[in-house]
Amino acid sequence: MRGCTIQIKKWGSLSYGVVNDSSLYGSSATSDASASRNIGSVFAEVILPLLDSGDQYAEVQLAARYENFSDAGDALKPKVAFFYKPTNWLSLRASYAGGFKVPGLQQSADNSSMPRRSSKYDPVLDDSYAIIDNRLGNSNLESEDSVNTSFGIIFEPTDNLTFTIDAWNIEQENLVFLTPYDTVIAYDYILQQQGSSEPTVIRGTDGTVSEVRNKYKNASKQELAGIDFGIVYDFETAIGDFEFNVNAAYLSKYEVSVDEISAKVLAAQEDLATYPNLEKVTVKGVGDQILQDGSPEWRAKSSLNWRFNGWGAGVSLNYVSEFIDTSTDVKIDDEKVFLPIDSFTTIDVYGSYRFSEGTMLEGSYVRIGVRNIGDEEPPVADNYWHGYSGDYHSNRGRYLYMNLSKTF
Repeated sequence: MRGCTIQIKKWGSLSYGVVNDSSLYGSSATSDASASRNIGSVFAEVILPLLDSGDQYAEVQLAARYENFSDAGDALKPKVAFFYKPTNWLSLRASYAGGFKVPGLQQSADNSSMPRRSSKYDPVLDDSYAIIDNRLGNSNLESEDSVNTSFGIIFEPTDNLTFTIDAWNIEQENLVFLTPYDTVIAYDYILQQQGSSEPTVIRGTDGTVSEVRNKYKNASKQELAGIDFGIVYDFETAIGDFEFNVNAAYLSKYEVSVDEISAKVLAAQEDLATYPNLEKVTVKGVGDQILQDGSPEWRAKSSLNWRFNGWGAGVSLNYVSEFIDTSTDVKIDDEKVFLPIDSFTTIDVYGSYRFSEGTMLEGSYVRIGVRNIGDEEPPVADNYWHGYSGDYHSNRGRYLYMNLSKTF
């Protein structure tokens, strides 16, 4: 089925159904747009040994990248990395890198329009209903800039055991940003209480919002920080070789600056006597973003693999910690509480065989496995049309797979 349009039908004084501009029911239409750009780039890198004496070793990496965009200017960004191994069981590493990102063609094309329809709360009418968020391109956008720094330690107490820990920090400025359109509608409510209105919020004669014309802009900056942990332990036995791995990431900071419109709505929420309906508004996308509609504090994966002659097998565990869904909330003891999204853990297993040389199937490899062997269901979330967070969870349940390959 390629799609359908459901028209409004009438039965007496009742109306039911939806008129959708898209030919696919449940999807919003996207207008045609065109844009192009030419890109030229140059990259250079050099690694310089500084010390190589006995157990000690040190080197520095110097790199630079230059890119020129026909519609977004140019940028020259450096990278410096340092590695030092004072003993055979300890290594230190650090890096500094500049980054940039030009706006996407859809974001920077003035003729670009991407309307998306969903139900939002309108404090002017004190009601929720379907409103179009029309995301418009902006040819005046500038490139985003970032600085990435990291520092790490590698600890190898034995030949077959390695611990790693890396602390990292990313600062991004001039981010291409869309103020959440429910925040823009809330700002229109503030202005209407003051006798004016927000021109990007289009209302009909009955006061309902038909569309928010939301143009991309450079309006915010953000900072992220975290720590990555790793363990690798491999050992040989009479029944085969084993390798145990643990990789975990802890997100310690995710802070987004407050744009001008969001700041005004947050300030007005301090005066609920004047703006009472703002009590039902949640300003999203600014401030501390850890746990907010994703961004869990912990993510981890652990695995144990075995090899013996051509045979292999393994088991792995995948973990994502809890977060919250800000689209659903209740008041408990005058405190707003959001929908909790539980942590999610799945286990995968596999077995494999690689055919040895000199056999008819030399170079062939077969692997059979089961993903999510416990048939775990993703935690329920309200802020996603499919009922779960697809960015962090999967709804596939238990399933069997097989891989076949051959090298020549």
